[in-house]
Amino acid sequence: MLKSKIITDHMLDTELKQHSFRMVGYAKGRIYGA
Repeated sequence: MLKSKIITDHMLDTELKQHSFRMVGYAKGRIYGA
C-alpha cells in the first residue's frame, strides 16, 4: 500500500517537473523570441 503511494507520488512529481520545464521553456521562447 505504502509502496504504491510512493510510486504514484514519484510519478506525479516527475509529471509536474516535466510540465514546469515545458512552461519555463515556453516562457523563455516567448521572451527571447526563439
